[in-house]
Amino acid sequence: MALSAPRIHYDVLGASVRANDFHTVLVVASALRSRQVFHFAISIWVSHHKDDWKGVVELTRTMLRVLTENLLHSTHHLVISAMMDMARPGHCNATLANVILSNALALHWVLAPRLESPSIAAIHKLMRALIDHGMSESAFQVYRDSERRPSWKSPVSSDAIFAVLAGELARREDIRSIMHLSSVATRGGIYISAHFYSAVICGLTMPIKLMANSGAYRYSRKRDHGRSYQPALGPNGYGNGLRRIQIAESLFDSMRRNEIEAPVKVYHALMYSWALLGQPRQVQSYFTKLEQKSKGGFMGISEVTWGILLYSHARAHDVQGTLSVLARAREWASGTNIRATDGRTSYLVNISVCALLVDRDTRSALTLLDACIQRYNEYLQTDKEETDRMELPATPADPVTRSLIIRALLDNQRLAQAINVYNSVHAQFNLAEHSSELKPMLKFCLGQGDTNSALQIAGRILNLSGVGALTDSQWIRLLRLCIDENRDMDVARLLNDLGPRNSEHGDFGAVVMPVLRNKYPDAVDWISRVLAKCSKDYTVDSVSVPPVHVQCLSLYRGLLRVVRDFPLADMRRKFKHNARFCFELYRDLEPDNPKIQQLISDGKQQLQWLRSWKDDPETCQKLVHKPRSQ
Repeated sequence: MALSAPRIHYDVLGASVRANDFHTVLVVASALRSRQVFHFAISIWVSHHKDDWKGVVELTRTMLRVLTENLLHSTHHLVISAMMDMARPGHCNATLANVILSNALALHWVLAPRLESPSIAAIHKLMRALIDHGMSESAFQVYRDSERRPSWKSPVSSDAIFAVLAGELARREDIRSIMHLSSVATRGGIYISAHFYSAVICGLTMPIKLMANSGAYRYSRKRDHGRSYQPALGPNGYGNGLRRIQIAESLFDSMRRNEIEAPVKVYHALMYSWALLGQPRQVQSYFTKLEQKSKGGFMGISEVTWGILLYSHARAHDVQGTLSVLARAREWASGTNIRATDGRTSYLVNISVCALLVDRDTRSALTLLDACIQRYNEYLQTDKEETDRMELPATPADPVTRSLIIRALLDNQRLAQAINVYNSVHAQFNLAEHSSELKPMLKFCLGQGDTNSALQIAGRILNLSGVGALTDSQWIRLLRLCIDENRDMDVARLLNDLGPRNSEHGDFGAVVMPVLRNKYPDAVDWISRVLAKCSKDYTVDSVSVPPVHVQCLSLYRGLLRVVRDFPLADMRRKFKHNARFCFELYRDLEPDNPKIQQLISDGKQQLQWLRSWKDDPETCQKLVHKPRSQ
C-alpha cells in the first residue's frame, strides 16, 4: 500500500533537488510509491537541471519499476517533452541529440503499455524530432504502434501527426504512401487541411534546394554560343527536380479545387523551386497569383517574394530582367511602410549586383551600388518621423555589400581604389577589420604578380589573424614572387614568420615547414639558396631533402598545373599525355638510382621553360603554329 505524501515529503524532495542530491530524490519517491510524487519529482528535477537527461531517464525507469498501476497522461507528456527540449537544435551537438532521442524513444516504448491515454503533443514532438534527425523509420514505428493500441481511450491520429508523416514521405517521393495516408485520415474522420498539403508540397520541394546547394543544378557557359541551363541527372533519371515540382503543382491545384486556402509559404516553396531551375516565367505566374490575392486583403507580397522573383532572373542569367524586377520592387517598397535598417543593405540590391558581376558588367554594378547608397544617405538626412518609407536601402557598412564593391573593383583591375574603399569605409563606420575581407585582394595581387601590394596586404592579414590565416599555397606563391624579384630580405622575413607556425622553437631546420616541404619539395632548393645568400644562421645542409617519391610527385603536379595554364589551349591535352608518358618510362627505377636526381633536375628546367611561355603567348603561337603559305 502506498504511503501518504504529506506536504513535508514534497519539501524534502524540493530541498534534495536544490541540493543536487539525486540519491535522496530516488529514495523518497520510491518510498512513497505514488504517481503524483514521481511526477512532481521529475518536474522539479527538470526545472532545476535542464540538461540532465540521464536523471530524467533514471527517475522514469525507477517509477516504472516501483509502481504497478497505469501512469498519468501528464507524466508521459512531461518526460517526452523534457527530453525533446534537451535535444533541440542549438542546445546540443548532433551526436548528443541522437543519444537523447534514442533514450527518449526507449522511454516511450516502456511507457506506452502503461498509459490509459497518451499525450498526442508528446508523440508529435517525438516523431518530429526523430524525422529531423534522420530517424524516420523510428517515427513511423511510433505511429504504427499507436494505431495498434485499442486500449488507449483517446485516438493518437491528428492532422498535425499526419502532416509530419506526409512531409517525410514527400521528401522520399513516396506518393503511393502519401495517398494511403490521406485515405486513412479521411476514414478516421480527420479533415485534410492546408497543414497537410503544405507539408507535402514543402517536402517535395526541399530536396530541390539541397541538390541546388550541392551543385546538382548548374549552368554551362558555352563560348560564342550564349548561356544555357543544364539540370543534372537526378537519381531517378533526367529532370528529377522537374518531376517533383510537377507533383507539387498538382497538389496545389487540388487545394484550389477543394477551396483550401494555400498559405504564403506554399507559394514561396514553389517559386523558389522554379527559381533554382532558372525558370523566371513560372515564378512570375505564382507572383501574379499572390498579387491578385493581396488586392483582396491577403498579405502575400513581401520582400521575400520579390527576392525569389529577382533570384529567378539572376539564376537564368537574365540581367535585364533582374534590373526590371528591381525597379518594380523599388516602386513597391516606396509605397509600403518598410523602415530602412541602419547598417544593412536590402538583399534585393545585393542579388542584382551579383547578377551584374556574374555577367562581367562591373561598371553597371558599381553604378547601381552608388545610386542606391546615395539615395540611402539622402534618406538618413531627412526627418525619419515624417519619412518612414524607404525605397531600398544600401550602405557599404553591410559586409555583403562591401565585399561586392571590392569584388567589382578587382574585376575591373582597380586594386588601389579597392584598398582605398576598404580603408575609408572601416574608418567612416568604425568597423573592425577581418582577414576574410582582405584575402580577395591578396589573391588578386598574387595572381597579377604585384609583389609590393601582396606583401602589404599579407602583413595586415598576419597582424589580424596570425600566420595561420594564410594557406600553404599562398605562402609558397608569395615566396616565389619575392625570389623572382631578388627580394631576399623579404623572403627571410617571411620564413621567420613561418617558423613559429610549424615549430615551437622557430628554427628553420629539419622540423620547420614540414607541410610545405612535402607539398612543394622543389621549394627546398631556392629557399636554401636565399637563406645562404642572406648570411643567416641556416645553411643549405640544414634543410632536409624530401624523399625521392615526394620530389617526383611534386614535379608531376607542378607540371600539370603549368600545362593547365599553357597559352595554347589546343596543346594542353598533348602536353598532359607527354608528361604522363615520361613519368611512366622511369617508374620502374629503384629509389636509390642516381639517374633519378638527374631526371628531376632536368624536369625542373623544363618546368621553368614552360612557365616562361606564359608571359609571351604571341611568340608561342608563332612558333607552334606556322602561318600558312599564301
